[in-house]
Amino acid sequence: MKLAILYGGQGSQQIGMGKSLYDHFEQAKVFYDQYADIRELSFHSDLETLSKTQHTQPCMVAFDIVMTDILQQEGIVPDMTAGLSIGEYGALYGAKVLSQKDVMKIAQVRGKAMEEALVGKDTMMCAVLKMEEEEILSYCKKYSTRDRKIEITNFNTVGQIVIGGDREQMMKLMEEVKENKSGKMIPLNVSGAFHTSYMKPAGNVLQGLFEQMEFDMPNIPIVWNVNGEISQKNDDIKQIMVQQVQQSVHFYQSIQKMIEEGMDTFIEIGFGNVLQGFIRKISKDSVVLPCFDYDSLQKTIEYVKKG
Repeated sequence: MKLAILYGGQGSQQIGMGKSLYDHFEQAKVFYDQYADIRELSFHSDLETLSKTQHTQPCMVAFDIVMTDILQQEGIVPDMTAGLSIGEYGALYGAKVLSQKDVMKIAQVRGKAMEEALVGKDTMMCAVLKMEEEEILSYCKKYSTRDRKIEITNFNTVGQIVIGGDREQMMKLMEEVKENKSGKMIPLNVSGAFHTSYMKPAGNVLQGLFEQMEFDMPNIPIVWNVNGEISQKNDDIKQIMVQQVQQSVHFYQSIQKMIEEGMDTFIEIGFGNVLQGFIRKISKDSVVLPCFDYDSLQKTIEYVKKG
């Protein structure tokens, strides 16, 4: 077995996330009690509140930390790791790049900075199905202006790319796609155009924050969102993570790279089996183990230990 751990992005949050771990593991209780506001948001808020970016990101990273610590305590260390968007910070924590304190600070600052970058800008994101990358790029170019851009935000899986940008221009683009019957577009329930140049102000905020922190080299390989490539010894991780918030997420390419490197089993940390769905379209032979509560965690630990 060659094992990778994957951390989900926004959209894989759920009310009560982490509660069963809090009830069963002392280390989870100690951690969440240090971050009482995050604990209350995770366990007892409503989905609308939890889904606000400035709340989602620290709650998800807290959940990633607790899951990672329990898996490591059980002796489960992957051969490789990656995360989708905010999930990449879970991967950085799992690979010992960032301390618990620093990764929580980043999640809190990042979520707020991304919300603030969208103030005064009317933007949206859409999943594009059944359309080739070249055609999508052509549409993006056609409907982008100097001040109203449309860009690819995510390469999720086979036949699924996400774009984001100015709402008015996106609506025009969607209308032409519908008229031409060239693909299918599904608006996403997110605050705005993440992972586009609209996020440059958030990147600047992160750059300032990172200058105050120590980033260690990963103790296991990470596959980066920005290019789908494996981490190298000379990587400038701080700069990679500044770029990550304002550039496309290459998740499809990341999974392909992991499979090329021999990964055959994936632990997905997060709710909803989102990453499992992406992986299934790339490789039907891969084993994906969901890890979202106490019961699923126990099943995952048992499966991995059996080898």
